[in-house]
Amino acid sequence: MQPLMCRINFKGDLIISSPDVSLVELGPDVEFVLVATDGLWDYIKSTEAVAFVRDQLCQHGDVQRACEALGEKALDRRSQDNISIVIADLG
Repeated sequence: MQPLMCRINFKGDLIISSPDVSLVELGPDVEFVLVATDGLWDYIKSTEAVAFVRDQLCQHGDVQRACEALGEKALDRRSQDNISIVIADLG
């Protein structure tokens, strides 16, 4: 039997090199910016992620721990995709 990668017939690009880009004006009340890959967004809604991060930052103020906890939450929901998360604390 052939390895899995030899049995899959890929069509088109596996990686898209043109990112989705949005220009958003940030007001003085913005606490943080949360950027993540679809490994997170396919399993956690943005409003839930924002509330979760806000709670994490209020508890301990550590963006690294908040990123890890949010990634774990997606894994707990059976995310099989890669999960990359960046939180920029603006407070």
